[in-house]
Amino acid sequence: MMNEGCPAFVEKISITPMKASELIRKAGGKVVLAHPVCYQYEDNVQLTELLSLLDDMKADGLEAIYIYVDKHFNKINEIEHWKQIAKNKHLFITMGSDYHFTDQIHPMIGLLNEDFHVTDQQKIQILNHILD
Repeated sequence: MMNEGCPAFVEKISITPMKASELIRKAGGKVVLAHPVCYQYEDNVQLTELLSLLDDMKADGLEAIYIYVDKHFNKINEIEHWKQIAKNKHLFITMGSDYHFTDQIHPMIGLLNEDFHVTDQQKIQILNHILD
């Protein structure tokens, strides 16, 4: 649907993650980096470089990372590793259902069967972020 030649395709304009963070914040949004593990496997970015990017982006307003990857993409199964990175870097973890492809292999809404627990302290942090 969003791929080249499809009705919803829009040519991408590249900007730096820091510029994207600035634009998101100026628009009142929250800065989230989606699928950081994919940068390793799809773009061959080394983990040390990716962790450095997270630090730079955090200084520019990064608040969360979307660490869940479609379970059909079996090559990438590092959710626990990225949960720990998020914890160590004091970043929120986001989740949801992605529908970027037309291959008919989509995660069903609610399919992510995670034991998701939010502490009272985290609830306060989330509310503070929403109200900022």
